[in-house]
Amino acid sequence: MNFPSVGPVKRDKTSLFTSSRTQELEMIQNVPGVLFSPATGWRQLRDQSDQHPWSFLPVLLVFALIPAICIYIGTAHVGWEMFGSEDNRLLTRSSAIMLGILVYVGFVFGVGVMAQVVRWILFRTAGRPTLARAMAFVTFVSLPLMIGGLAGAFPYRVLIVGGAFITTVWSVLLLFKGLPVFMHLKDSDQTRFLGACIVAAGFLVLITNAFVFQHMWRTTQTDASYVGSQEEQSGMD
Repeated sequence: MNFPSVGPVKRDKTSLFTSSRTQELEMIQNVPGVLFSPATGWRQLRDQSDQHPWSFLPVLLVFALIPAICIYIGTAHVGWEMFGSEDNRLLTRSSAIMLGILVYVGFVFGVGVMAQVVRWILFRTAGRPTLARAMAFVTFVSLPLMIGGLAGAFPYRVLIVGGAFITTVWSVLLLFKGLPVFMHLKDSDQTRFLGACIVAAGFLVLITNAFVFQHMWRTTQTDASYVGSQEEQSGMD
């Protein structure tokens, strides 16, 4: 008796594409929950990350645009005042674009570096996170810092300092709230100690990353990349 041969099962490419887009959309929809209701938001994010480890990437790539675009607007079109001076300083558009690009690359690169740091700190825990899981965790912890980049569009001292303080505290609170939930750890003193280690390492990575990318930007600049005032900028245009 002959049975019909059964070939390999082929999945519809359209369904795969639709499924991928649905996963990415669901991950983006988790952003408000993590930011404003972390107790439940981190659980939902953990469950989705367990099933689709890399679905966080659109969140990272999209939200990292916020500080990059705002830095460009603030330095090229709004301007800022130096301490002890009332002159409004501006960058040329090409210099501001380069600065915005490096800010974007710096955020994405910093998340990758910090993810490796998180994996190293948690290497003795029961379930050491994968790179994808650590990057997802760092991405959502750093969301307040990315959103705080809105202050870059209006680079006034009080706004910059106040925004930096508020978003840093917000990120630290998200870290301590999400670490035991997202990483499947017990809510104990040991976990809080690990969280403190991550915070300390995070400040070091943040400062080092900012210094490196600022230096990269400075090396690309010339005297013509800086405009002294809005009047001079208008004259150049």
